[in-house]
Amino acid sequence: MSNKINLIIISLLTAFCPIVSAPANGAGMKQSYTLKEGVNLSSQIKAENTIYKVNSNFNLKGAELVVPKNCVLMFDGGSIENGTICFTNTELCGYPQIDCKLKGSIPQADITWFGARRDDQLADVGAVINRVQAITQHITIPAGVFYQTAEPIRIEGNKHVDWIGTIVCVSNKKQFDAFTVSSGVVTLDMKGSLECKSKNINFSNVGKTDINGLVIENIKNSKLNIGNITGFNTGLKIFGYGGGCAYNTFWLAAIRNCNIGLLITQRDKDGKRGWANENTFIGGRFGSNTSWLKDDREIHAVVAKGIYKDDSYNKVNSLYFLRPCAEGEYVPFVFHNAAIISVIDCRTEGGVVGAKLSGNTNRVLLTNSYGTSFSNLDLSELNRKQKWPIFRQLTNKNITPEN
Repeated sequence: MSNKINLIIISLLTAFCPIVSAPANGAGMKQSYTLKEGVNLSSQIKAENTIYKVNSNFNLKGAELVVPKNCVLMFDGGSIENGTICFTNTELCGYPQIDCKLKGSIPQADITWFGARRDDQLADVGAVINRVQAITQHITIPAGVFYQTAEPIRIEGNKHVDWIGTIVCVSNKKQFDAFTVSSGVVTLDMKGSLECKSKNINFSNVGKTDINGLVIENIKNSKLNIGNITGFNTGLKIFGYGGGCAYNTFWLAAIRNCNIGLLITQRDKDGKRGWANENTFIGGRFGSNTSWLKDDREIHAVVAKGIYKDDSYNKVNSLYFLRPCAEGEYVPFVFHNAAIISVIDCRTEGGVVGAKLSGNTNRVLLTNSYGTSFSNLDLSELNRKQKWPIFRQLTNKNITPEN
């Protein structure tokens, strides 16, 4: 009877706790050792290629623990806190609970292992993610709601991010990028959500706040699955400078209740203008709740805005949008100093003007399968004397070239 009860308890724990299985290479370890409570960890964790079982709570009292090469820390109800841990290709399994400064490297990390707490509006998930991203190439944001109260999240380098849960930004800053992915080849699998509920955000078109949701900068040759983004001044920002942001594929879910849903832009840095080009965007539902719209808000689904000089090509160029959906009483697409733009099989609802083209924008192909016709465009600020004057517009079955 007791064996059956034990099996039931184990089954329940497996179902509801994020237990991580022991690594496959655990079988090749030299030995397994259960850490003794009340004994200094540095005196116990000394051998390489060893599985250390953490069954008790350990306080490092400000000291640094160096884990030897290729070890496993197997947590079974225990924790380590109040100090620094230096990992050396260390694998974690069981239900890790670590509240320490972090050094070294581990193969993968769940943010709840290192202090991220679900449904805690006082716990800053930004601080946890920033610590974790420095020690691993594979980050998991598990199911649940996590609050970002202070630190902007910034992930740099070649990373794989599994984003399942929801991050809610409640920072009181007026200039803020909630989540930035920068400089590398990234696999971002965002099945979850990013929401802004900051009390300081201001949506009026006077530049009072600039709170951005997800920022992608200087990423190349990457595949990014973008989930739901809600309530920011700019929902998704593609930002090129220096090396540029190019040759990426974005799968978009829904970006709603933002001044600008998707912004593709660049900036000067050290006299060099970064590229934002050769990016493909698949899907994407852009829109706003009727109660959210106000007359003083400038709302756009997509804005591509480049810096242009007479002696140079447009560096915001070669952008492809496949089957986006834009809903609401606003101009959905704005292209300024952008080139080689294709919007294919777009669905637009509610607006009067299909798109606005300005500056040295050129070589644009627009098609829509439903809703506002792209035959009604705002070209009042378009430069007709540019180097590349060709503009082509396709609306349903009608082709109209313009110079």
